[in-house]
Amino acid sequence: MKRICLIICVLLSLTSCGKKKSATAIEDSIPEHDFISEVVIPAAAQAAKAKVTAQSVSVVMLWEPNGALWAEDENGIMQWGKYDIPTGQELEGICDESGEIERKKAKRNSMGKLEEREFVHVRYDGKELWVQEGMVAVNAKPAVVCAENTLVYNTPTITGMGSKVLAVGTVVAVSNEEVQDKNFVKIDALLASDYIRGRYIKADKIVTNGDDVQVLQLITLAKNSKNETVRNELLVNAKALKPSDTVAKMLADYEAELAAKEESEAVEAINEAEVQVEESNEAESEESEISEEQSAE
Repeated sequence: MKRICLIICVLLSLTSCGKKKSATAIEDSIPEHDFISEVVIPAAAQAAKAKVTAQSVSVVMLWEPNGALWAEDENGIMQWGKYDIPTGQELEGICDESGEIERKKAKRNSMGKLEEREFVHVRYDGKELWVQEGMVAVNAKPAVVCAENTLVYNTPTITGMGSKVLAVGTVVAVSNEEVQDKNFVKIDALLASDYIRGRYIKADKIVTNGDDVQVLQLITLAKNSKNETVRNELLVNAKALKPSDTVAKMLADYEAELAAKEESEAVEAINEAEVQVEESNEAESEESEISEEQSAE
Protein backbone atom coordinates (compact mmCIF):
# COMPACT_ATOMS: atom_id res chain seq x y z
CA MET A 1 0.00 0.00 0.00
CA LYS A 2 2.82 2.40 0.88
CA ARG A 3 4.49 1.54 -2.42
CA ILE A 4 1.30 2.41 -4.35
CA CYS A 5 0.98 5.80 -2.57
CA LEU A 6 4.61 6.61 -3.29
CA ILE A 7 4.14 5.87 -6.99
CA ILE A 8 1.05 8.13 -7.14
CA CYS A 9 2.93 10.99 -5.44
CA VAL A 10 5.83 10.70 -7.88
CA LEU A 11 3.45 10.75 -10.85
CA LEU A 12 1.62 13.84 -9.56
CA SER A 13 4.94 15.62 -9.01
CA LEU A 14 6.10 14.91 -12.54
CA THR A 15 2.76 16.08 -14.00
CA SER A 16 2.93 19.37 -12.09
CA CYS A 17 6.49 20.06 -13.21
CA GLY A 18 5.49 19.36 -16.81
CA LYS A 19 2.70 21.89 -16.65
CA LYS A 20 4.98 24.59 -15.24
CA LYS A 21 7.62 23.91 -17.84
CA SER A 22 5.03 24.03 -20.62
CA ALA A 23 3.62 27.41 -19.48
CA THR A 24 7.08 28.86 -19.18
CA ALA A 25 7.97 27.61 -22.65
CA ILE A 26 4.84 29.20 -24.19
CA GLU A 27 5.51 32.54 -22.51
CA ASP A 28 9.13 32.56 -23.65
CA SER A 29 8.10 31.71 -27.20
CA ILE A 30 6.00 34.92 -27.64
CA PRO A 31 8.13 37.58 -29.38
CA GLU A 32 8.67 40.71 -27.31
CA HIS A 33 7.53 43.05 -30.11
CA ASP A 34 4.09 41.45 -30.08
CA PHE A 35 3.47 43.16 -26.75
CA ILE A 36 4.67 46.66 -27.80
CA SER A 37 3.23 46.71 -31.32
CA GLU A 38 -0.10 47.95 -29.97
CA VAL A 39 1.37 51.23 -28.70
CA VAL A 40 4.02 51.97 -31.34
CA ILE A 41 2.77 54.56 -33.94
CA PRO A 42 4.52 54.30 -37.32
CA ALA A 43 6.44 57.37 -38.46
CA ALA A 44 4.07 57.95 -41.40
CA ALA A 45 1.07 57.94 -39.09
CA GLN A 46 2.78 60.41 -36.76
CA ALA A 47 3.46 62.77 -39.67
CA ALA A 48 -0.14 62.53 -40.83
CA LYS A 49 -1.40 63.26 -37.33
CA ALA A 50 0.90 66.29 -37.06
CA LYS A 51 -0.40 67.64 -40.35
CA VAL A 52 -4.03 67.24 -39.26
CA THR A 53 -3.45 68.95 -35.92
CA ALA A 54 -1.40 71.84 -37.35
CA GLN A 55 -2.84 75.20 -36.31
CA SER A 56 -4.52 77.75 -38.50
CA VAL A 57 -4.66 81.52 -38.04
CA SER A 58 -7.02 84.24 -39.16
CA VAL A 59 -5.91 86.32 -42.16
CA VAL A 60 -7.63 89.62 -43.04
CA MET A 61 -7.78 91.09 -46.55
CA LEU A 62 -6.80 94.78 -46.48
CA TRP A 63 -6.49 95.60 -50.18
CA GLU A 64 -9.27 97.92 -51.38
CA PRO A 65 -11.69 97.39 -52.95
CA ASN A 66 -10.63 93.73 -53.25
CA GLY A 67 -7.57 91.51 -53.51
CA ALA A 68 -6.90 88.43 -55.64
CA LEU A 69 -6.34 84.87 -54.52
CA TRP A 70 -3.89 82.72 -56.48
CA ALA A 71 -3.56 79.00 -57.28
CA GLU A 72 -0.16 77.37 -57.76
CA ASP A 73 0.18 75.36 -60.99
CA GLU A 74 2.34 72.28 -61.60
CA ASN A 75 5.32 74.51 -62.50
CA GLY A 76 5.15 76.49 -59.26
CA ILE A 77 3.71 79.57 -61.02
CA MET A 78 0.87 81.43 -59.32
CA GLN A 79 -2.17 81.75 -61.56
CA TRP A 80 -5.22 83.85 -60.72
CA GLY A 81 -7.52 81.65 -58.64
CA LYS A 82 -10.70 83.33 -59.94
CA TYR A 83 -11.42 84.86 -56.54
CA ASP A 84 -11.42 88.58 -55.73
CA ILE A 85 -11.82 89.07 -51.97
CA PRO A 86 -13.31 92.33 -50.60
CA THR A 87 -11.62 94.46 -47.98
CA GLY A 88 -12.14 93.13 -44.46
CA GLN A 89 -12.83 89.55 -45.57
CA GLU A 90 -11.48 86.98 -43.12
CA LEU A 91 -9.57 83.99 -44.52
CA GLU A 92 -8.15 80.87 -42.87
CA GLY A 93 -4.36 80.93 -42.86
CA ILE A 94 -2.75 77.49 -43.21
CA CYS A 95 0.14 76.83 -40.81
CA ASP A 96 3.02 74.40 -41.00
CA GLU A 97 3.84 71.86 -38.28
CA SER A 98 5.68 74.52 -36.26
CA GLY A 99 2.49 76.58 -36.04
CA GLU A 100 3.77 79.36 -38.33
CA ILE A 101 1.75 80.36 -41.37
CA GLU A 102 3.18 78.93 -44.58
CA ARG A 103 5.02 81.50 -46.69
CA LYS A 104 6.79 81.22 -50.01
CA LYS A 105 8.30 83.33 -52.75
CA ALA A 106 6.88 82.54 -56.17
CA LYS A 107 6.30 84.10 -59.54
CA ARG A 108 2.78 85.17 -60.42
CA ASN A 109 1.38 85.31 -63.92
CA SER A 110 -0.09 88.79 -64.30
CA MET A 111 -1.41 89.30 -67.84
CA GLY A 112 1.38 87.12 -69.23
CA LYS A 113 4.09 88.86 -67.23
CA LEU A 114 5.90 86.86 -64.50
CA GLU A 115 6.64 88.82 -61.33
CA GLU A 116 8.05 87.42 -58.09
CA ARG A 117 6.04 88.08 -54.96
CA GLU A 118 5.82 86.85 -51.36
CA PHE A 119 2.73 84.72 -50.72
CA VAL A 120 0.99 83.21 -47.70
CA HIS A 121 -1.05 80.00 -47.75
CA VAL A 122 -4.80 80.33 -47.12
CA ARG A 123 -7.99 78.33 -47.36
CA TYR A 124 -11.12 79.87 -48.87
CA ASP A 125 -14.35 78.32 -50.12
CA GLY A 126 -12.94 74.88 -49.28
CA LYS A 127 -9.87 75.39 -51.50
CA GLU A 128 -6.19 75.85 -50.65
CA LEU A 129 -4.98 79.04 -52.34
CA TRP A 130 -2.34 81.75 -51.93
CA VAL A 131 -2.53 85.50 -51.37
CA GLN A 132 0.15 88.16 -51.63
CA GLU A 133 1.49 88.89 -48.17
CA GLY A 134 1.44 92.65 -48.71
CA MET A 135 -2.34 92.63 -49.17
CA VAL A 136 -3.24 90.96 -45.88
CA ALA A 137 -2.66 90.96 -42.13
CA VAL A 138 -1.85 87.66 -40.43
CA ASN A 139 -3.16 86.56 -37.03
CA ALA A 140 -5.72 89.35 -36.86
CA LYS A 141 -9.44 90.09 -37.00
CA PRO A 142 -11.27 92.76 -39.02
CA ALA A 143 -12.57 95.96 -37.41
CA VAL A 144 -13.91 99.34 -38.47
CA VAL A 145 -12.84 102.80 -37.26
CA CYS A 146 -15.87 104.44 -35.67
CA ALA A 147 -14.48 107.80 -34.49
CA GLU A 148 -13.54 110.91 -36.47
CA ASN A 149 -9.85 111.74 -36.79
CA THR A 150 -8.57 108.60 -35.09
CA LEU A 151 -4.91 109.17 -34.36
CA VAL A 152 -2.36 106.42 -35.05
CA TYR A 153 0.22 105.81 -32.31
CA ASN A 154 3.74 104.53 -32.92
CA THR A 155 3.83 102.93 -29.46
CA PRO A 156 1.00 101.86 -27.12
CA THR A 157 1.52 104.78 -24.75
CA ILE A 158 -0.28 108.10 -24.34
CA THR A 159 2.88 109.91 -25.46
CA GLY A 160 3.53 107.68 -28.47
CA MET A 161 1.25 109.36 -30.99
CA GLY A 162 2.32 109.69 -34.61
CA SER A 163 1.11 111.94 -37.42
CA LYS A 164 -1.26 109.65 -39.34
CA VAL A 165 -5.03 109.90 -38.95
CA LEU A 166 -7.71 107.35 -39.87
CA ALA A 167 -11.14 108.37 -41.15
CA VAL A 168 -14.42 106.93 -39.93
CA GLY A 169 -15.22 103.72 -41.81
CA THR A 170 -11.60 102.70 -42.41
CA VAL A 171 -11.25 98.92 -42.29
CA VAL A 172 -8.32 97.80 -40.14
CA ALA A 173 -6.94 94.46 -39.00
CA VAL A 174 -6.63 94.18 -35.23
CA SER A 175 -3.79 91.90 -34.17
CA ASN A 176 -4.53 88.99 -31.85
CA GLU A 177 -1.32 89.79 -29.98
CA GLU A 178 -1.95 91.10 -26.50
CA VAL A 179 -1.06 94.71 -25.80
CA GLN A 180 0.13 95.49 -22.28
CA ASP A 181 -1.93 98.68 -22.11
CA LYS A 182 -5.50 97.49 -22.72
CA ASN A 183 -6.49 101.00 -23.84
CA PHE A 184 -4.72 100.29 -27.14
CA VAL A 185 -4.96 97.73 -29.93
CA LYS A 186 -2.30 96.86 -32.47
CA ILE A 187 -3.41 97.31 -36.07
CA ASP A 188 -2.50 97.01 -39.73
CA ALA A 189 -4.21 99.06 -42.44
CA LEU A 190 -3.76 99.91 -46.11
CA LEU A 191 -4.64 103.49 -47.04
CA ALA A 192 -4.81 105.00 -50.49
CA SER A 193 -1.23 106.27 -50.28
CA ASP A 194 0.27 104.52 -47.26
CA TYR A 195 0.80 101.23 -45.44
CA ILE A 196 0.28 101.13 -41.71
CA ARG A 197 1.95 98.09 -40.16
CA GLY A 198 2.28 97.25 -36.49
CA ARG A 199 0.96 100.57 -35.18
CA TYR A 200 -1.60 101.32 -32.47
CA ILE A 201 -4.90 103.13 -31.98
CA LYS A 202 -7.17 103.61 -28.98
CA ALA A 203 -9.35 100.54 -28.39
CA ASP A 204 -12.51 102.62 -28.09
CA LYS A 205 -12.05 103.99 -31.63
CA ILE A 206 -13.07 100.75 -33.38
CA VAL A 207 -15.98 98.34 -33.61
CA THR A 208 -15.55 94.64 -34.37
CA ASN A 209 -19.16 93.82 -35.21
CA GLY A 210 -19.14 91.46 -38.21
CA ASP A 211 -22.13 93.23 -39.74
CA ASP A 212 -20.16 96.50 -39.77
CA VAL A 213 -17.51 94.97 -42.00
CA GLN A 214 -20.12 93.40 -44.28
CA VAL A 215 -22.05 96.66 -44.66
CA LEU A 216 -18.87 98.51 -45.60
CA GLN A 217 -18.03 95.79 -48.11
CA LEU A 218 -21.48 96.16 -49.68
CA ILE A 219 -21.19 99.96 -49.79
CA THR A 220 -17.81 99.65 -51.53
CA LEU A 221 -19.21 97.20 -54.07
CA ALA A 222 -22.19 99.50 -54.68
CA LYS A 223 -19.91 102.48 -55.27
CA ASN A 224 -17.92 100.49 -57.82
CA SER A 225 -20.94 99.09 -59.64
CA LYS A 226 -22.23 100.76 -62.80
CA ASN A 227 -25.30 98.53 -62.90
CA GLU A 228 -28.21 100.22 -61.14
CA THR A 229 -30.03 96.94 -60.49
CA VAL A 230 -26.94 95.39 -58.89
CA ARG A 231 -26.31 98.52 -56.84
CA ASN A 232 -29.85 98.58 -55.50
CA GLU A 233 -29.66 94.89 -54.57
CA LEU A 234 -26.39 95.48 -52.69
CA LEU A 235 -28.02 98.25 -50.67
CA VAL A 236 -31.05 96.07 -49.90
CA ASN A 237 -28.68 93.41 -48.57
CA ALA A 238 -26.82 96.00 -46.50
CA LYS A 239 -30.02 97.31 -44.91
CA ALA A 240 -30.96 93.76 -43.87
CA LEU A 241 -27.92 93.62 -41.56
CA LYS A 242 -27.55 95.08 -38.06
CA PRO A 243 -24.49 97.34 -38.00
CA SER A 244 -23.42 99.72 -35.26
CA ASP A 245 -24.88 103.24 -35.17
CA THR A 246 -21.72 104.61 -36.78
CA VAL A 247 -21.82 102.31 -39.79
CA ALA A 248 -25.63 102.58 -40.05
CA LYS A 249 -25.18 106.35 -40.41
CA MET A 250 -22.56 105.79 -43.13
CA LEU A 251 -25.06 103.62 -45.02
CA ALA A 252 -27.80 106.25 -44.63
CA ASP A 253 -25.40 109.00 -45.77
CA TYR A 254 -24.43 106.99 -48.84
CA GLU A 255 -28.08 106.37 -49.72
CA ALA A 256 -28.81 110.09 -49.32
CA GLU A 257 -25.80 110.94 -51.48
CA LEU A 258 -26.93 108.43 -54.10
CA ALA A 259 -30.49 109.81 -54.06
CA ALA A 260 -29.22 113.38 -54.43
CA LYS A 261 -27.00 112.33 -57.31
CA GLU A 262 -29.87 110.53 -59.06
CA GLU A 263 -32.12 113.57 -58.56
CA SER A 264 -29.42 115.85 -59.93
CA GLU A 265 -28.93 113.58 -62.94
CA ALA A 266 -32.69 113.52 -63.51
CA VAL A 267 -32.87 117.33 -63.41
CA GLU A 268 -29.93 117.54 -65.82
CA ALA A 269 -31.64 115.07 -68.14
CA ILE A 270 -34.86 117.15 -68.08
CA ASN A 271 -32.96 120.38 -68.73
CA GLU A 272 -31.04 118.74 -71.56
CA ALA A 273 -34.29 117.46 -73.06
CA GLU A 274 -35.85 120.94 -72.83
CA VAL A 275 -32.82 122.46 -74.52
CA GLN A 276 -33.04 119.88 -77.29
CA VAL A 277 -36.74 120.65 -77.74
CA GLU A 278 -36.04 124.39 -77.92
CA GLU A 279 -33.23 123.84 -80.40
CA SER A 280 -35.49 121.61 -82.46
CA ASN A 281 -38.28 124.22 -82.40
CA GLU A 282 -35.85 126.95 -83.40
CA ALA A 283 -34.57 124.82 -86.25
CA GLU A 284 -38.10 124.12 -87.43
CA SER A 285 -38.95 127.82 -87.17
CA GLU A 286 -35.92 128.76 -89.23
CA GLU A 287 -36.79 126.17 -91.84
CA SER A 288 -40.36 127.50 -91.94
CA GLU A 289 -39.17 131.08 -92.44
CA ILE A 290 -36.82 130.02 -95.22
CA SER A 291 -39.62 128.09 -96.88
CA GLU A 292 -41.97 131.09 -96.64
CA GLU A 293 -39.31 133.41 -98.15
CA GLN A 294 -38.75 131.03 -100.99
CA SER A 295 -42.49 130.81 -101.61
CA ALA A 296 -42.79 134.61 -101.66
CA GLU A 297 -40.08 134.86 -104.27
